[in-house]
Amino acid sequence: MVHLSPLLLRLYQLAKEAAELVFADAISQDFTVAIKDDGTPQTSTDICASKYLLDECKKRFAKEIAEHDLVVISEEEEVPSGTSNNLLLIDPIDGTHLFVNHHQGFAVMLALAFEGEVRFAVIYDVIGKNAIVAEKGHGAFFYETGVRLHVSETRSLANAVRLVSGNNCFEEFLAADVVPVSGILEKAILFGMGKADFAIYPDWKTLHAWDIAPLDLIVREAGGRVTDFSGNPLVYSTENLTPENGIVISNALLHDQIVAELYAHLKKK
Repeated sequence: MVHLSPLLLRLYQLAKEAAELVFADAISQDFTVAIKDDGTPQTSTDICASKYLLDECKKRFAKEIAEHDLVVISEEEEVPSGTSNNLLLIDPIDGTHLFVNHHQGFAVMLALAFEGEVRFAVIYDVIGKNAIVAEKGHGAFFYETGVRLHVSETRSLANAVRLVSGNNCFEEFLAADVVPVSGILEKAILFGMGKADFAIYPDWKTLHAWDIAPLDLIVREAGGRVTDFSGNPLVYSTENLTPENGIVISNALLHDQIVAELYAHLKKK
């Protein structure tokens, strides 16, 4: 196991506890399903896990909330009023569609951002009972095995593996190998094991700060880059939970080339 700083350990323990609640419902199939306004599913388990995480975060991070104006935000709740770039972001079940359809790959995700930058992150694999953890400046790891994550060393787009999910094609950037993925957990594993080279997300219609923040830090700590379409780092705040300038995730070696080609393509429109 990896030695975790006290703050990251708190995040990990919370994610694990919530994952145990989600796992119990996944086994018993004792949950209801509704469809949200954006067309994505929401289960009673999402809501219960969200409530548990919100309540526990407010208890266990009371000091940070008081000292840093830390705002706790969950996907399943209204965003609290006020302005802050210190956030504790909660996705109680990333990959709810996988959970509903009895597939692996859904996860509990937590990320902690200070001054607009993600500093701590946990993605807990509910079925696999393994976590990916990351802390700024200290790397990204599979917690239970201690294996450190590293991005690929691919230098040519022609030889790259691109991850795609949903309607985010940009067909002119289709690489030699295109891999469809269903959840953030799978993306993190593929990037961190050097089996994927880049991904492009034109908009955030169904992708929000709580979705991307854990992956952002994990990829960066594995040696990659995550920016908007202009090449700027992503900035997290209560006023910037659904930015519209796209996202580029890469192994860093391909990043400038992707951003330059995106710029040239968008300029023609």
